[in-house]
Amino acid sequence: MTAGLLTALIVECPAAEPVVGRHRRRLDRAAALGVPAHVTVVFPFVPLRDLTERDHDHLDALFSAVPPFELVGARTGWFGDTALYVEPADPRPLVALVDLVVAAFPQAPPYGGAFPEVVPHLTIGHDHPRAELRAAEREVGPLLPVRQPVECVDLWSGPAPESGVGRWQRVRRYPFAAPGSTGAGPGSGRLDARSGDAAGQAGRRVGPPQGLDDRPQRTLDLG
Repeated sequence: MTAGLLTALIVECPAAEPVVGRHRRRLDRAAALGVPAHVTVVFPFVPLRDLTERDHDHLDALFSAVPPFELVGARTGWFGDTALYVEPADPRPLVALVDLVVAAFPQAPPYGGAFPEVVPHLTIGHDHPRAELRAAEREVGPLLPVRQPVECVDLWSGPAPESGVGRWQRVRRYPFAAPGSTGAGPGSGRLDARSGDAAGQAGRRVGPPQGLDDRPQRTLDLG
């Protein structure tokens, strides 16, 4: 059944699991819903019941023009004092992915359009006592950086987090361009033409509403 199921486009980060996994299981609600360590591209995306094969073909075409890149989780960061995350050393390729999707699906802006800019991040925890989040930060920090080859974007779907039932699961994978091919992607030409301003400002802490995480500063991000 797809009625009522939400979706998110994410970059999965399995390389980060040994570093953040056990902390996410305690501190990040998205982990309890089955969502792996990740950086959100767009959440909420088009509801699952409204996605057509034509939409999937469009996403396939968009992402197949993106060359693979490396994501480096360099340091920890905070949204206010309620959300702890791993910050990418270079957010520009991720911001470019966001801009690519928004240009193609303007009806699904990140975080429902609540923020003019998106800060790419990998959530460690949120909405727990600050002392617990700080303790997690002290353990994670010395284990950074983590390096993750990024070769695709994944579509995940599940029930509204506040429902308290069900789990999220991967629905589809959209591969990037084959290594060595010439794609117009993050850090090159077509994508950066749109993303330059946002990418240049990405270091500013304009946090997305906490995704599947229900944080007071809300990063509606699945993580």
